[in-house]
Amino acid sequence: MDRGRRLCAAVSARRHQHLLAGLALSVGSDYDESDTVWLQTNGTRRPARIANLGLFLTTFYLYDLEEKNGQRTITGGTLMKLPNAQLPSLRIERPLDQLPLGGRHEQNH
Repeated sequence: MDRGRRLCAAVSARRHQHLLAGLALSVGSDYDESDTVWLQTNGTRRPARIANLGLFLTTFYLYDLEEKNGQRTITGGTLMKLPNAQLPSLRIERPLDQLPLGGRHEQNH
């Protein structure tokens, strides 16, 4: 196989990998566009919003926070686009709804 064909095959394989990851994220995921999440990037846990769940790429808005007097304020942020095949290697946390955590006796099961 010549160089051009190998390159085309490699690009095609990578594109299929991103497409399959995107389909898995769209169909079988607990995440939706506009969800607020915590994202671990470069050793730092940052608040983020899922801006777009595409077939090949997912876009996040990552926020910079400043804390003053116990209050957090958004002071800036960044846009991050990732190939969907990289998403499984990320640590993504989605905050749960407020739950009463006072003990078993306070919850009706």
